[in-house]
Amino acid sequence: MRGKRSPWWAVISLLVGLVVLAGPTGCASQPRVADHSFSFHGWNDGWAEKVDLLAYNYGGKMRQLSAQVRPDQRTVGSQSGTHGVIPVGDFLYVKWRLRATGEMFEKTVDLKGKLPEDMKDHEITFVIDGGDLYVYLVTPTPQPPSVRKPPLRTWRARFNVAREIYPTLQQP
Repeated sequence: MRGKRSPWWAVISLLVGLVVLAGPTGCASQPRVADHSFSFHGWNDGWAEKVDLLAYNYGGKMRQLSAQVRPDQRTVGSQSGTHGVIPVGDFLYVKWRLRATGEMFEKTVDLKGKLPEDMKDHEITFVIDGGDLYVYLVTPTPQPPSVRKPPLRTWRARFNVAREIYPTLQQP
């Protein structure tokens, strides 16, 4: 004679089934998020007077992390930043024009494998130098006072330890 199963058995079975179904597919479709920043500072980094920034896109997931010049604009600006729990970008796209020559450039940088697993309090920033783009990962670690002039192009390296992740990949 079979005994009656309690209603809790049905609830537990349903929850286990949902976890099994959501496990492999639910996690894979969710973007990785972290409390970090994306910014650029053309005036501080010395490129704002020479370049018109036409577009940028960090990861493609949020409107605050991208911009594109409108027909009534010359540039999208030379400074912007977003901080918070945001998706960790798989790429960075930047398009710009040199004011002196009108020459246009665009680069898409693949960030996969170039960012640490723990992005908490890190910052992604870029610097434009003529036709070249440099992308940096700025860590939350303060720059030691003994470092007078860091060898990186971004002004942020004066205050925090940073490393170039494009065009070269400096390992931590």
